[in-house]
Amino acid sequence: MLIYRDNNPVNMADLVISLTDPVELRCEACEQPLPVRPTIIALFSAPDDGRPLRMLQLVEPGTFEPSWEQYEAIARDNLYVDWFITPTSQGYEVQDLTVTTARSVADLLGEVSTILRHRIEAAEALTEDPDASWRELTGPVLAAAELSGMAEDRLAVAETTVWRQLLRYWAGADMRALTHLLDTDIGLYVKDSPTAAAVEALNALTQPDDYIGIYAYHALLAYACLMRGMPNPAAADWAMVYLLHEDLVQRRPNWRVFAVSPWRARATISLEAARTAVASGPSPVKVGTRLLITRRA
Repeated sequence: MLIYRDNNPVNMADLVISLTDPVELRCEACEQPLPVRPTIIALFSAPDDGRPLRMLQLVEPGTFEPSWEQYEAIARDNLYVDWFITPTSQGYEVQDLTVTTARSVADLLGEVSTILRHRIEAAEALTEDPDASWRELTGPVLAAAELSGMAEDRLAVAETTVWRQLLRYWAGADMRALTHLLDTDIGLYVKDSPTAAAVEALNALTQPDDYIGIYAYHALLAYACLMRGMPNPAAADWAMVYLLHEDLVQRRPNWRVFAVSPWRARATISLEAARTAVASGPSPVKVGTRLLITRRA
């Protein structure tokens, strides 16, 4: 089974190659071609009002189609959002990711090419003024731009601008007016392997001075470093901020809308950083640490 993510330019290039020149499977013993083809699944974000609440999976016709449970597992393992929220009369209800699929597409290469072409065209226009269009400059759009050969310095400026605007938005967020999660935004606006210059610029930004802004800054920096494959220079601070917030969520569940998903927490916080936070932090950190360790188990 071959799985490709739309916020990864290398993945997208490999997908086009695979569809242009289909992979041939051979017997490991005799090296003879096998009469089967791999299932190719392309995972594309299908935003609803700018939010990736639904995911579109394109499956090559004639190949083995996974069960619904397998689809769910594939989405959770390969996409970048775990939760979404629904407004209710009592506040917000945090729900699991819902997956919407296109189980078969007649011309998968044509479909992929159309999606990428539209995103490349959008990126060319949007990066002219990223401050005005930052909400549309998602990770998948910038990944398509990188695939098209856009200059790295232009990509870095766009990424830095998007992240600065994102932090400004969340620093002033009103819980009563929210329509989506902080975790959703972080996953949507950080592509695989962001530019090093953008991550360095994010690390050099002046941190917000309000509670939500501080949390959003450290969560965004931690995930950007993870996607770039570089150490987080503020790893200990992020562990402390995360664990304190987990303790707050236990007492005030509606604050979950500002929390990152369990997957993103596990991926960005090491047990060593958590232990350091416990050793140097106040008692509520211990509550958050127990939750983190439980989720790792």
